[in-house]
Amino acid sequence: MKGKLAAIFATVIIALIVVGFAYGAWSETLTIEGNVSTGELNVGIRSDNINCTCSDEMTCSWEGFDEDADGYYEMIKVNVSNGYPEGKCIVKFDVHNLGTIPAKIKGIGITGDTVQVASTLTGLSVGDIIDVGGSKSCTLTLTVTSSANEVSTYSVTVTIDAVQFNAP
Repeated sequence: MKGKLAAIFATVIIALIVVGFAYGAWSETLTIEGNVSTGELNVGIRSDNINCTCSDEMTCSWEGFDEDADGYYEMIKVNVSNGYPEGKCIVKFDVHNLGTIPAKIKGIGITGDTVQVASTLTGLSVGDIIDVGGSKSCTLTLTVTSSANEVSTYSVTVTIDAVQFNAP
């Protein structure tokens, strides 16, 4: 019996030693942290680069709105006076990329009284990419059509939607 107890005791001791070695093994944890700073998408129209000219007897003026106080306009409002059929106003401006990532033109929309005031935007197209610090020169032509009535006011809105360069 002493031999059996000694064998059991020896087996238990060996098992504890093996388990003890397993628990006594050294370990180390590696940790990886990542910090990501995102860029900025910011396009605007520079105030000193807007030029408005019209046909004879017509006048135009513009007003800019700087919604984020960065010195560039997010909206310009063009006012045309004394319009007549086939009279035109041409507004030239540059769209600047003020952000830290390239901007892609996602959409250009012209809404409002487009039957009475034909409107075209040239120099900028959907899919165009404006590099950081770059710009695109644009021309907006507003032409009073023969559908316009005398002593009337018409409104047209042009929107330019920009997204980051790799957006679908």
